[in-house]
Amino acid sequence: MRARLSLWLLVLAALVGLGGCASFQTRFDYEADLIAKRGQPKHVWINEDGTRTLEYSTQPKGETCWMYTVDASGRIVEQLDALDHRNHNRVKPGMTVEQVQRTLGAHRSVQRFPRLNEEVWDWNVPNPYPGILATFLNVHFIDGKVERTSYTYVYYNDPGDFGWFGPGLHYGIGFGIGHGVHPYGRFGFGWPRSGWYGHYGW
Repeated sequence: MRARLSLWLLVLAALVGLGGCASFQTRFDYEADLIAKRGQPKHVWINEDGTRTLEYSTQPKGETCWMYTVDASGRIVEQLDALDHRNHNRVKPGMTVEQVQRTLGAHRSVQRFPRLNEEVWDWNVPNPYPGILATFLNVHFIDGKVERTSYTYVYYNDPGDFGWFGPGLHYGIGFGIGHGVHPYGRFGFGWPRSGWYGHYGW
């Protein structure tokens, strides 16, 4: 009984970890207030118009990346969560790695597929549907340029798949038009299984 309880506590800890960081203030009027509340940014982007964009990414476990654009007077003139689903479509074929980083912020991990000459970067993003443990936005690069995007979903198994080992997980890959779809890693509790779900991307 204690062993089963301990396992359920581990499952709960995993859910909390993947769900992101604790809630914090996200809207600010001035750079000084932002720094005072959230500390120094992980990256500062210098823009052509003389403004600066301060990046506050919560990757790899968090699901947000707040970008604050500051003018010369220190006033914040634009603020957005770069990992909000409405921002994903800003990633277009032909963009460079730096342009994607500027659009989405720091990434979670990188997978390389030498036979396809492809490198896939992923970001932990908010889950769009109920019953999903985690959602990853994937950006597929070939020769340093964006080829396409896709999503990877980590699902809970159905109740009938629960066993002595606790809830299992399985993967769903949403994919766009392109030349390959890549399953991502292995992780889960109990008996994971794979499956292809959805059709996303360009």
